[in-house]
Amino acid sequence: PRNTDGLHDRIAKAVLSQYDGLPGRAKPQGRAWTVLAGIVAETHGDLEVLALATGTRCIGVAAMVAGCGQVVHDCHAEVLCRRAFHRFLLGEMLYVSNDGQKEQRRSSILEMVRREELLFSLRSDVNLHFYVSALPCGECTLVPLQSKEGTLARKMTEEKEAAPLNDRNRTGAKPSRGMPNDPKAEGKDFHQHGILRYKSGRSDTRPESRTVCYSCSDKICR
Repeated sequence: PRNTDGLHDRIAKAVLSQYDGLPGRAKPQGRAWTVLAGIVAETHGDLEVLALATGTRCIGVAAMVAGCGQVVHDCHAEVLCRRAFHRFLLGEMLYVSNDGQKEQRRSSILEMVRREELLFSLRSDVNLHFYVSALPCGECTLVPLQSKEGTLARKMTEEKEAAPLNDRNRTGAKPSRGMPNDPKAEGKDFHQHGILRYKSGRSDTRPESRTVCYSCSDKICR
């Protein structure tokens, strides 16, 4: 079995180090903040950051329509990182299918399974890890409060109150069209679990300004 002692810390440090090495342009300044996401390949204990992104914004329905398909709808870090990783995989497929490994002697994380069908798979000695500096919006946010993760759990810890044993963190992500509404009952039953959600937004936002981008939790699971 693999030795995973301290692996999560190494993955976080690899992503943060890669981010710190980038130019300062567009990085948060002063008291501003952002969310950082990264996808890391682990090969025989060595780590390599394959994709990296930051962001917390998405656009509303009116801006989506006005953009005519020429505007990125969802700029949350997790989603942008996933898109960057897809681009990386397409490049790796092209590299492997053109026998680039033989010519340039660089190993790919992919291997050809059936050339006639252009079917690829992840190499058996490669493991992929996903890092994000904050809980992804949506279902992933609904962690038990005992975990000390999430904004509500941290608030209760800071106030030195005992976290209820039968409660979960809250999410601002709203149930999507066709999904049941959150019951907003006490404790762990405040939210409906296992449903598709749109990204977080203020309840008083005008309908045309609301987003219909699915939550990062839902997109990660796709």
